Amino acid sequence: MGGCPPLTTTTTETTSGWQQAADRRLAASTAMLERAGLELLVPPEQAAKALACAFNKHRIGTPHATLVGEAMTPRHHPESGRPLLERLIRDLVAHGQAPTARALQGAYQRHLAAKAGPANRRSLRRQRITPIAATTGPAAAQAVTNFWRQHGRGPSPCELARQVDGWRSADAWPLCERLIEDGWLAVRHGHLHSGPRALKVITP
Repeated sequence: MGGCPPLTTTTTETTSGWQQAADRRLAASTAMLERAGLELLVPPEQAAKALACAFNKHRIGTPHATLVGEAMTPRHHPESGRPLLERLIRDLVAHGQAPTARALQGAYQRHLAAKAGPANRRSLRRQRITPIAATTGPAAAQAVTNFWRQHGRGPSPCELARQVDGWRSADAWPLCERLIEDGWLAVRHGHLHSGPRALKVITP
């Protein structure tokens, strides 16, 4: 679950009072979970702690806490009839993850990415890598040159990703393709080389 903040207290709460409040919140979360009709993928104790973690961070009565409460309320209609955000919250809890506002935002973004078609995913990925490609072209070209000097061959995209700050292995291939388009890299005889645009900025 990780990252769950401690229960916020007032100046009048003692350590004992804090523990009592935390225990009450966990008990309430456990009872809420028992009524929720949720098919858990983790032990009930873990799911209850995850739910309590969200209520520790978002006080009862706040909009997010109210949304979490609605998501845990049992319904007579099928699960698919729930609003999307409620379904995402229930899925987080079922996996033992605290349904905080930040976690819900991440789940929503993953939902949108999964729902997008291949063309949209390519477009989103291109948007994501554009600023990276714009700022790391010279460093990538220099890393390729250094790799040739050390190994006598060009690096694979994943090997290059480990040499360039800001690159992720998951984006290595599209980044290489983009930098080839931009002239920072080139492919000759099946190997990555520095491109024509890099001639004036790299150290041979």
